[in-house]
Amino acid sequence: MNFFRRLGPEECRDWVEKGQGIIDAFGPHAAKSPAGTAHDNIQQRGNTRTERTSNTKSSQDMDNIRKIGRLMERIEVLEAENRALKKKNAEFEDKNRSLKRKNTEFEDKQAKMVKLLTDD
Repeated sequence: MNFFRRLGPEECRDWVEKGQGIIDAFGPHAAKSPAGTAHDNIQQRGNTRTERTSNTKSSQDMDNIRKIGRLMERIEVLEAENRALKKKNAEFEDKNRSLKRKNTEFEDKQAKMVKLLTDD
């Protein structure tokens, strides 16, 4: 919580808006990753909570703390999704290298075959 106090209200608001933008941008992809279920659960939990207006500063602070907690949960989910996507990307890159190697071998065999056919 000290992190948000040090940011100040304007930077904190900006940070929260950026986080929400990231969540909105990657929301459709959540179901494609292992963390998708957790993402959906957090979204549903956030949607079922009603936002109430607070009268006192302490209740506003508590509301802000709850909101920050929900945002931190979402950030954790997004980080898990990011790790899963990076792992999947590495797997695709490995497969791509393997296919390129096989393609090169095939092209070599094809060139040898053409050479044999043209030598006759």
